[in-house]
Amino acid sequence: MPNNTPKRLKRLLRIERAHPGCLQKTHLSVTMNRTVDQSARKHLATLARRLASGCITNEQFENEPVRSKEAALHDIYFYGLWPLYDDCTEHKLVGRWALTKAGRVWVARIVLFLHSDQPYRYPQMTGIAQLPIVLLSLVTFGWFGRFWRRRQWRDGDESVWPFFSRSEYEAALQIPVFLYGNAQRGVPADRSKAALFPAC
Repeated sequence: MPNNTPKRLKRLLRIERAHPGCLQKTHLSVTMNRTVDQSARKHLATLARRLASGCITNEQFENEPVRSKEAALHDIYFYGLWPLYDDCTEHKLVGRWALTKAGRVWVARIVLFLHSDQPYRYPQMTGIAQLPIVLLSLVTFGWFGRFWRRRQWRDGDESVWPFFSRSEYEAALQIPVFLYGNAQRGVPADRSKAALFPAC
């Protein structure tokens, strides 16, 4: 394998070789379904908040596995949280790694979804079946992955992902856990930021 192969892909291939068919075991258990696993959701929400607030490093985040059979957690981890940090070096999301305002709103929406009872309704591909997508995305510098995801998710409203529709998102905002912001924009109010992104 070439030395410039991204660490992320090396890790996925190493796990697949050791446990054929278990590619999705990088952070979640292998058997997946659409059952809502509230305990695992809350655990991942806590990890997401601690990562986003700079309380833990990316390595610490990855070293606290979320054991669950809920398929939604796989997508939320890989598409929602993994892209927030750099695999090549251990770091916290502070300083030059700190999330932008849009990034914080992105994590806030993920946390809101994880604390809801909403089912995850986007089409999913897990395990070895996703390897061609990963490889094509690397070759095209991410273009193919974005194209494939838009095509697969075209029935949902990607602007409020992981919620499937704006109505589901707005319904969740009516019973907020951490957020008290504008339902249209999903921007946390100042008084909620400390609760959502706690001080370390």
